[in-house]
Amino acid sequence: MGDPFPRYPEDVIDGDEPTYAPTKSDHSLLAAERGTQHTKRLETDADNNLYVNVAEGSIDVTVGEVEIKNDSGNPVPVSGAVVATPGANYHRVDTYVSTSSGVIISCTSGAARSFGVLVVGTAAAADLWDVRLEGSLDGVNFTQIMQHTTQTGNSVHLWSGSVLSPSLYIRSRCATLTLGSASNIVVTILGS
Repeated sequence: MGDPFPRYPEDVIDGDEPTYAPTKSDHSLLAAERGTQHTKRLETDADNNLYVNVAEGSIDVTVGEVEIKNDSGNPVPVSGAVVATPGANYHRVDTYVSTSSGVIISCTSGAARSFGVLVVGTAAAADLWDVRLEGSLDGVNFTQIMQHTTQTGNSVHLWSGSVLSPSLYIRSRCATLTLGSASNIVVTILGS
């Protein structure tokens, strides 16, 4: 086993004491919460890529040198600040009695990438519907991301799963609707 961890408060004088990984072959560093004995492992892979998980809030990171590579593995020059914005959630509820497009949501805090759609008939399930969640980069030209239909089912949540579709604007669109006994359909969309 490697060198022992400093004991608090006996071995801690000004907070800059060395901390050692349990064995010299570990590809990791330990970060300690100042003033406590709580430690978190900062792991690296064999190529010394650092992995950090931030549960909430924000974190400022200063990186000395980073090499970005394209799909062919060739270095790509990069300049400027690296900014990470925690994901935002965007949602809207639209009510349809006929075919039309819903109100456009502007994803101002960062692009939405994953999506969910829920269609619920009021008083009863509609006889037939085809509702699409659409995304756009310019707020004018929209492309279908997901489709919730009668076959999906009334009150059934539909999720995009691992398929990512970065969009700066999203909306629902009711392409087909036959209400039957339903007075309307309520469409909830979510983007995050």
